[in-house]
Amino acid sequence: MAGAIAVAIALILAACDFSALMPKEQVDFAKGVVMLVQNRDAEGLEAVAEPALWQRLTPEVRERMARVFPREPVGSVSVASYNSSFDSATSNVTIVLVYRYARQDVQAAVSFRPAEHGFVLTAIDVLPGDAPPQRTDDSSRDS
Repeated sequence: MAGAIAVAIALILAACDFSALMPKEQVDFAKGVVMLVQNRDAEGLEAVAEPALWQRLTPEVRERMARVFPREPVGSVSVASYNSSFDSATSNVTIVLVYRYARQDVQAAVSFRPAEHGFVLTAIDVLPGDAPPQRTDDSSRDS
């Protein structure tokens, strides 16, 4: 009985959108980055990405990510996970967003850190369906 209740609670939480519990400016930044990918806005992405990450976001990589999104209106966008950690006194945040469409879901993992004016993108990955996003961070970044 207790196991069934735990499973029911886990299923309910898995379907929840936790964005109301996250800092709004961080969720907005993550959604904005995904919008740049969807709109194939290379200049916008370059403006928010760390230089080493931008070098890896080749036109082919950006196009692959953009093609994952269906060409139809999104039904909903929710925050599937949020992780904040500290590395060398710098806060690093990863937000996984789920975009729900009629035919498939799309997951986008957006990682960033605070900067002088806003945030700097440190990693991004976009995958269709329920496949977990794979982190493509900037491991060459100086600490």
